[in-house]
Order: sequence, then C-alpha cells, then structure tokens
Amino acid sequence: MKKFDYLIVGQGIAGLSFAFQLMKADKTFLVVDTKVLKASSSVAAGIINPITGRRYVKSWIFDQLLEEANSFYADLEALLQDKYYHKLPIVRSLFNHQEEQDWWLRRQDDAYVPYMMPPMDQDAFPKGFKSVFAFAKVTGGGRVDLNKLTNAFKDYLLSKSCLLPERFDYEALKINQDSFEWRDMTFEKVVCCEGAHVIYNPYFRDLPFNPSKGEVLIIKAEALEGKSIFKNRIFVVPNDPPYYWVGSQYSTVFQDDEPEKASRLFLEERLEEVMDSPYEIIEHKAAVRPTVKDRKPFLGSHPQFKNLYLFNGLGTKGASLAPYFSKQLYAYISNGEPLMQEVDISRFY
Repeated sequence: MKKFDYLIVGQGIAGLSFAFQLMKADKTFLVVDTKVLKASSSVAAGIINPITGRRYVKSWIFDQLLEEANSFYADLEALLQDKYYHKLPIVRSLFNHQEEQDWWLRRQDDAYVPYMMPPMDQDAFPKGFKSVFAFAKVTGGGRVDLNKLTNAFKDYLLSKSCLLPERFDYEALKINQDSFEWRDMTFEKVVCCEGAHVIYNPYFRDLPFNPSKGEVLIIKAEALEGKSIFKNRIFVVPNDPPYYWVGSQYSTVFQDDEPEKASRLFLEERLEEVMDSPYEIIEHKAAVRPTVKDRKPFLGSHPQFKNLYLFNGLGTKGASLAPYFSKQLYAYISNGEPLMQEVDISRFY
C-alpha cells in the first residue's frame, strides 16, 4: 500500500498553494481534483487590489498578503518557467467632487499613501474609455492569471505523478485513528480544498458557506492601452491584450454554473457606459465561487476527526489570500502554530 504524508482534495488556487507549501517542505502528497462544477479559478480575473469599495478602504491585512504573494508567485514562476503575476496599477474613476475629496482625505492616512496616488487630470486618462470627472491610480496590486497558472501547475503535478484528475469519492475514504485510507493508499493527513465543490464534502459542507455565481465577459479591444486595470463600476482587466476580462456580475441564487442571459445584458450595459472605442465580445463565462457569509477564509481542523483539515472560502480574493493562508495553515498543521482567529473554522463550532 503506497503511503503519502498528505492527500489534497481540489486543485484550484487553494489546493495549488497548499501543495506548493508541501513541495517546499519536502512532503509527499497526492492531489485529487474534482470536476463536478467549474472551478472559480478558471473564470476569475485574479485581481490583487489594495484599495476596495466606494469608501476606498485598504484591504484586510494587505501589507502581509502582498509581501507573501510577491515571493510566492516569484517562486512559482521560477518553478514553472513562465509569467503569471502581472503587477499593474488600477485606474479608478472618480465621478464627482465629493469622491475626489474623499480620495484626498483617505490619503492623509500614512498607511494608505503607498497605494493611493493623487488624483490626475484627464490628459492622462487611459485611451478607449469615456472621460469622467477625475481619476486616480492604485498601486501595489495587479492580477494573477489563475487559469493559466492552475493549468500549468496541474501539468507539473501530472508529470510528477502527484495528481489524479477525477472526482474524489468521500464514501471510499476510511478514517483510522492516526491515518486515512483511500483505494490502495494511506495518508497521514487530508486537506480539503474543493472551493464551491465543498457542497459534496460530508465533513465540512454544513459550515455557513454562501456560494455565489460570478459571470464575466472576454472582449477584444484594439484601442485599449493594456497597461493598467480599469475600474469604473466594473473591472476591465488586461488578459493578453488586445483581449480583456470584464466583470463581474454575481448572484447568490442560481441553478447551475452556466452563463445566464440577464447577466450578459447587465455586463454589456456597463460596458456601453464606460467604453469609448470599438470592442468585440468573444466569450461569456461563469463559475461558482466559495464565498463565506463573514467574508473571511475557512481554515482549520475538523472537530471530530484528527488530521482532517479545511482550506476554503477564499471568495473573490483568492489570488491575494491563498499564498499567505496556505503558509499559515501548514504552520498550524506541522508546528501547532495558532491560526488567525478571524479565519479559524472553530468560530462556527
């Protein structure tokens, strides 16, 4: 019977990041990647955004997240010999004098200054978009090509015989006192990283997940400059220019993970509001993402079964959250270091 240190269920950004932590720690593992629903990583833009919302709030623990993300993605790019993390400014539209003043006021906080540039005049406004009252740039962020990255890492794991690309059958998992058996293999620990597929997981599906379906458009727009992420009610994100990711529209009430006509119309209307140059809609995509009611990740161990763990709930910020919290989860499992209280699943038990 073949023995492994870890079994990882799921190979979205959560499973990928935890597997990479295990690789760096020289642990043996097997990833089983379920394919019941489309992974949100296949649709997400992978935006790393320091400043969010209408009130221009600095993202939660962003300094720590960014430091870990920079080293994490650099290491992955070195391993896979390709580029996945693109550091880009985010151009934000300011629609009136009040928003411009709010931006200036927020910049009075020293913690915000590294990420918020002063408002700029229209002469520097990105080409191809309709003009607005004013605009400003957010620095320190960018995008991770999650679809390209997860596919490349999947190929790497397959080449190392560390991945089974099939649905994981929990009914076949045998739980012993100090180990797990599945088929003809044994594992010391199991880490569940299925994302929205957690609804099929009998051990963690009762946690307060609040899955949402995100829908996006892929457009071709020759006139756009492709050197920044544009935010004006919707995001327009360079995705190998002249192709761009546009989104997103989301819903917490849905029947499946297929694109819906109403969502496409919504995104098309928003595009008409912001675009001032020709574009062609290439594709309409949708996927279900593992959002959580309190908008914090889910990490921790099962209250009953020793060595059964969860890494989930990354939601719309998986690109920035996964590197930091995969490292924290590994430290928790291997060294007993405490998890951050805000993400520990024990908060719901």
